[in-house]
Amino acid sequence: MFTRCTIEPGENIHAPAVSVALVRPAGAAPATVTGVLDRASAPADKYFDTVAAEYRVDVPSDLPAGTILRVRWTGDVARAYVADTLVADQFYSGRVWDIGLDRLPPGPLRLSVLPLAADAPVYLPGRAREAAGTAAVLGAEWVAVRTWAIREG
Repeated sequence: MFTRCTIEPGENIHAPAVSVALVRPAGAAPATVTGVLDRASAPADKYFDTVAAEYRVDVPSDLPAGTILRVRWTGDVARAYVADTLVADQFYSGRVWDIGLDRLPPGPLRLSVLPLAADAPVYLPGRAREAAGTAAVLGAEWVAVRTWAIREG
């Protein structure tokens, strides 16, 4: 019924600090567009090229498999690109944004973050609404997934 297990630690994973560089600051938040039920729509693609804050994240080639980029950010919508290929996106909820790196093509990530209009008719939990009008990457870290081999005995 019960089994005793011994856990043998694997190699220690030391991820380097994340290099996040501001390339372009955000402009004014685009006006909110509502759809048929007066629900806010996602901002048009053109705003990501014109008013979004843009950041560059250098991705080391020697990160262990299963590593994710955990981004602390504020804004309305964020997108991650490798070259011109959209690889991830996220609407702001006050939580971190985890980007899995295993399936991404090699190269630096470009993060584009749109500011949220102060009068946007969207729900944000807790104090997340205080960030309206801003678009920023506040910090980032590599999170390495550890795998433990468990043997019976």
